[in-house]
Amino acid sequence: MTRTLLLRPLEDVLPLNATQAAALRAAGVVNVATMFERGPRRLQRVLPDVGPARLGDWYCLALLQRVPEVEAAFAAALLAAGIRTLASLAAAPADAVEAALAGDATSQTPTRDEVTGFQEAANRLAATGMVAGQVVSPFGAPIEDASVRIGGENTTTNASGWFALNRVPAGVARLNIELPGGTDRVTGRPIEVAAGRFARLVQARVPATPRPLAATRRDEATGSLVVSRAGLTRHPVDRPLTEFPDGAPFLVREIEAERARLLSLRRVQVGRTLLVERARVDAARLPAGAAVDSVVLLHAGALVLASQTRAELERAKLDAWRATHPVTRRRRIAIL
Repeated sequence: MTRTLLLRPLEDVLPLNATQAAALRAAGVVNVATMFERGPRRLQRVLPDVGPARLGDWYCLALLQRVPEVEAAFAAALLAAGIRTLASLAAAPADAVEAALAGDATSQTPTRDEVTGFQEAANRLAATGMVAGQVVSPFGAPIEDASVRIGGENTTTNASGWFALNRVPAGVARLNIELPGGTDRVTGRPIEVAAGRFARLVQARVPATPRPLAATRRDEATGSLVVSRAGLTRHPVDRPLTEFPDGAPFLVREIEAERARLLSLRRVQVGRTLLVERARVDAARLPAGAAVDSVVLLHAGALVLASQTRAELERAKLDAWRATHPVTRRRRIAIL
């Protein structure tokens, strides 16, 4: 819970009704991290019927839930007893904390040892801050499974490229990102972290720094082969299937229990670079008979088996290229 609190939906943390939750989502406040980023004044513009005191309670409820195992009901019981911050939770008499949590009828009353654990965790967390954000490619696509580290705290990005660190030491630190495969590392700008507070929401855009093709060999299925005529590499881009044109061919690279990974066989040129694109779909969307290394086509929003193999498709693509580009000297052509 310590690392995922910032990414949890607000409905799981705060006593919101359906109308309030919908208004916040429409304003881009989709999780605890975006709530901290906006601040209470901007939230009140979205929810003018909620008074400043109530908004202040919401922020206290969220901060109390930084403590592992302190769920929303426990946080509400602590707030009702006048315990509003991690520092006050750590400093309160254990009897007072135990009495406050015993009055919560919706959850099991914690033992004295559990109460002591809450207070010790609150004392440690009160000296640290929080950082959250998203890691995206140069083209704005989220990067999954990137390793993110600040000081001794580390985590990985989820499928939407989001990360959250809940125990960042106070002071000035730098965000260090290691991309999937461990070959690229990015160091972000300094971040000032205050004890007990949310620092800021970071969007880490990985720069499009060219790398020699001979310097590394990457796997296009796990994180990234891109070939360009300039001999450069870029990380592949995952895109929704809806963004591909009708008739786009894909190679089935991986089929898991419920998900499948597709490699686009289109040539997408960005400047001098040929960019590899991928898509992830539910395995149930694959046509009957499809397997790893099968070629499928996007047709009217559905996937159908292609009548040609990948080699036949690429041979036809090369023949079409040669028909429109007379070759005056021998050259090597990289076909994706």
